[in-house]
Amino acid sequence: PFKKHNINVMFLHHPLDEFVMGRLSEFNGKRLISVDSKEAGEALKKLSDEAGEEAADSSKTVLTKEETDELTAWMRDNMGMQVKDVKVSDRYMTYPAIVVDFESPAVRRMMKMMAGNTDEPMPLSPCTVEINPRDPVISGLFALKGKDEELARKVAMQLLDNALIAAGLLDNPQSMLKRLNEILAATVN
Repeated sequence: PFKKHNINVMFLHHPLDEFVMGRLSEFNGKRLISVDSKEAGEALKKLSDEAGEEAADSSKTVLTKEETDELTAWMRDNMGMQVKDVKVSDRYMTYPAIVVDFESPAVRRMMKMMAGNTDEPMPLSPCTVEINPRDPVISGLFALKGKDEELARKVAMQLLDNALIAAGLLDNPQSMLKRLNEILAATVN
């Protein structure tokens, strides 16, 4: 979505980049903000609204307010201690779900180094999940929870893990392989 609006994005990969960029708010007269910040989400939504891009494909099933309220409550109840809240996102997003309000990956790496750099994964602080009610995966999850709640739980947890991976927070992605294989088995059977 950033490229579409001619917004430059800088990818940073070194663990110290986040610390440096956190202290640097402007460079050469240009404001620097994190793409996963609320401010960036609001700016993209504003640009998309101005360009009239809301739900460009009208054939997509968009959940109603009542359906999203029901789904977010169900997800909150079924995602366990990893999640403190599930909300409908007002950001312009291309993913079914994202995590927000989390400890940054750089802070987590620093904490791990201070703890002695063990092979044990750092426990995650509870985060907030934001869902995209325009995404077919989310509307499919809403329908699935009424048909096969156990499979819907697995899909919801997979959405959480996908969002954690995208945010750089899932220390051990192997933890989701069994569930992913169960979802695949249910899909092909």
